[in-house]
Amino acid sequence: MSPPSEQVTPPLEELAGHVRPLLAPEFDGMNRLGDVLASVADATVLGIGEPGHGIRDCHRLQHRLCKQLVREHGLRVVALEAHASEVRALDEYVVRGIGSAEEAMRELSFWVWQTEAYREFLEWLRAFNADRPVSDRVRVHGIDVQSTSAPAERVASYLEAVDPGFRDATGDALELLGEGIQPHTRDDDPDETRTRSHVETAGETVATLADRFDDRREAYIDATDERAFELARRHVKVLEYAVDLARVALEDGHGVTYGGRRDGAMVESVEWLLEFEPHDSIAVVAANGHLRTGNDHHEDADPQHGPLGYHLDRAFGDDYRVLAVEFGTGSVRMLDADSEAQARSFPAQQLDSPPADSLPAALTALTDDTAFVDLAAASEDPAVAEWLANADSHGFAPLYDDDRDAGLAGNWGLDYSREADGLLFVPEVDAAELLDFVTEPDG
Repeated sequence: MSPPSEQVTPPLEELAGHVRPLLAPEFDGMNRLGDVLASVADATVLGIGEPGHGIRDCHRLQHRLCKQLVREHGLRVVALEAHASEVRALDEYVVRGIGSAEEAMRELSFWVWQTEAYREFLEWLRAFNADRPVSDRVRVHGIDVQSTSAPAERVASYLEAVDPGFRDATGDALELLGEGIQPHTRDDDPDETRTRSHVETAGETVATLADRFDDRREAYIDATDERAFELARRHVKVLEYAVDLARVALEDGHGVTYGGRRDGAMVESVEWLLEFEPHDSIAVVAANGHLRTGNDHHEDADPQHGPLGYHLDRAFGDDYRVLAVEFGTGSVRMLDADSEAQARSFPAQQLDSPPADSLPAALTALTDDTAFVDLAAASEDPAVAEWLANADSHGFAPLYDDDRDAGLAGNWGLDYSREADGLLFVPEVDAAELLDFVTEPDG
């Protein structure tokens, strides 16, 4: 975390005129954002952020916003900062009612999506979709690409149906991919010798898969259909990305290069979804830090290392919009990285109150209710813009740290004078409520 910025008294009086309380039943509160949503709903890509994972009330606010966009503005594609191949089970549930929300959520490897708030959201989407034509149902996708396990399983299942001989011939290689090759998943290989070998083998396997799918495209489509083929081919592409990230992790760890490569893959995932789905817009639900449009917080400021939002802004210009989410005080849930894998611990951590000169403290002083901050209008005031550009905000990874204090991101946070179009604010939050199976040995 960056050192605290020099204290500057927030321009509360000027800022107050740009804070709009959302007094709140489920949709009435969002209806007060009619003009705002009308202006951003036309965007090709709308980013809906969060200050950190594991915060129940921030998730619920994101979901309220998505519901309003679905109901009133025709949003039909929601993409999560979750693994692309794992989220297929969520889509199959909300579109066709296959299984239950909880069964689909068991397919996810990242606990931050396995919460009561997300279960409720998926069930709402299922109810909304139930009586609509399939072409008008909301789709749920993932854009992250960090694991080989789920895409390997999906590819194996598809090949079993269309090319069983090739599936049998590649069985051992697919099994290796299914086990996972990221260095942090291989606790039994401390010097990473076998992992390096596995990564290279995986790379060769994925290249073979890509060639096979491309060479037999028409035959595979004839055996299934074009949508099924394109999804299966996408799982192969996700495998390519995951192998590349494993190589980066082995050489450079999970630092700036890894983050930039990961975010670049997520950008391409968004672009692919816009071509794949017959809709002209998409909402991307992810951390504020991924969605921000700037790329000047790293010392090297390498364009290739910019966040997801930076590249989306360059690709789509005014057709990319960002609504960030922030909170004042409360508790957040994190993974205790020191706990044993067989008994994972996910403690709720009460954060200290942020200092008076920070963004969350200033907004808490201005409103007791969930509110919207019109950043575009606020930034027209030079004094407010200068303060917003330097004000500390929340931002943290979902790993437990008992020294998190107020959880402020300092200079690694957003520059709210220019990197987002609007800000939704919750004065007080509670930690996310995990589903029961998350802490089970096989959860």
